[in-house]
Order: sequence, then structure tokens, then C-alpha cells
Amino acid sequence: MERIELFREALKERVCGICFDRNDDGTCGLPKDQTCALEAHLPEILKAVESIHSVDLSPYVDAIRSEVCPNCSQDAEGRCVFRESFDCSVDNFLYLVVETIEDVKKKEDGLARGPGNG
Repeated sequence: MERIELFREALKERVCGICFDRNDDGTCGLPKDQTCALEAHLPEILKAVESIHSVDLSPYVDAIRSEVCPNCSQDAEGRCVFRESFDCSVDNFLYLVVETIEDVKKKEDGLARGPGNG
């Protein structure tokens, strides 16, 4: 499995499972012509989150706003209609997104070290 797929599957399990836009059966309830920002910008989200090492969420917010939002629906003034109307999955669940990415990275690190190596 590709590395990005590990993150995608973990995020689907933890974030999509509680997302406001999911259907009762757990599938995504967004209109067919709309793609979830978490799915559409996962590579940029990973890059932004992996560039930060903080117990404070603020640097992650700043990284997402500077690295991801300009490539999504944010306008030239830094406003985003989705974020402002609480319809952005990345913004709504950023703490959980960061936590999930960090958890997957810890598992990766453990596998890389192998049993008995730390």
C-alpha cells in the first residue's frame, strides 16, 4: 500500500466516521459535484502537518492556511466560504486530522525500527 493510502484510510476511519456530511450508512454525503477538502488536498495537508512539531494547534492552523487553503476555495483576501460556514472538513476536524496523521507516523516509525529496536 502506498504511504498516502495509509493516511487516507486512517483519516476515513477517524474523521469521515464523525463528519457532519456523512450519510447514515457512513458514506460521504457531499453532492457528487463536490469533493471533500480532506480528500482533494491530502498530499498538501500531509506536507503541512509533517512540517510542524508542536503541542499547540496554532502552528498547524497557520500551515494549513498557508499551504492548503490557497489551493482550495480561499479567495485573494484569505476568506473561504466553506471555512466560514463550517463546511470545511479540514478546518472543522483539524485537531483530529493532525492527531491521526501523527498516529500513522508513529506506527510507521515503529515498523521501520522493527521489533526489539526501540
